[in-house]
Amino acid sequence: MQQVQILIAGISASGKSTFGKWLADTKGFIHVDMELPDTEPYSWGRNGLRKEWEAFCKGSDRDSLIREIKGRASSVVLNWGFPPRMLSVVSALKASGVSLWWFNGDRVVARSLFEVRATQRLSASDSQCRRLARRLVGRRAERISELQSEMDLFDSQYEALSKAWAQIEPLFRGHVITTLGPDGSFMENEEIFSRIMGLSEFRAGWPQGIAPLGLPRIRTCPLRHTARHIMNSPRDGSLSKSALRLVPDSATVVGSCTRLWVSMHPPCVPPTVS
Repeated sequence: MQQVQILIAGISASGKSTFGKWLADTKGFIHVDMELPDTEPYSWGRNGLRKEWEAFCKGSDRDSLIREIKGRASSVVLNWGFPPRMLSVVSALKASGVSLWWFNGDRVVARSLFEVRATQRLSASDSQCRRLARRLVGRRAERISELQSEMDLFDSQYEALSKAWAQIEPLFRGHVITTLGPDGSFMENEEIFSRIMGLSEFRAGWPQGIAPLGLPRIRTCPLRHTARHIMNSPRDGSLSKSALRLVPDSATVVGSCTRLWVSMHPPCVPPTVS
């Protein structure tokens, strides 16, 4: 397989880290989780690239990092839930030949998964505290406060990405994958890999016409179905082979799909069908 350098970005809890670890375990990729401290596995420090990364971010040296990752014996996947203020760095990575991919998902489901993950992490901290009984005093209230802080972080990150989507979307145009469905299921890692590497044609399933943060906009339906009928069609099959026009912000994608998943979470309004 030809060596590649990939950056996986996207909303929290969309499966970025999981996919990066899967690539390392099954495809021989070097996985760099760019948000981890240097003492953790998969971090810049563990991969010996912290100095080069910091120089790349500052703009003082944009060559050393790229030379290092392209000179590795294996393909490299970078995993980064970047804040919008770092968009210029993301743009520089793309200009240097790194392939950018955005993982999308249903906001409500992603937030729920994020909360579960945060709760598990805080629960693990609780079990450590139980070894020192004196530290248990007031721990419940402290954990509730910590959990709320985690959820506030998710909401602020999502809001920031939403506001900056007009600037983010051009960098990832054509490279957006809905990895987390509204039913809570994740796309198979092998399927994601195939799409990224261009090993397979688009298969019927989640649409790839992406509006801001992955919400498809339905403009037309040749059978004049209602929105409710379209959402039910994956179950009863009555919309099989209907041509659905999915219109994202910047391009029109026409697909013949046997099923269509539509995210209906607030504050989004139900799709209109003409």
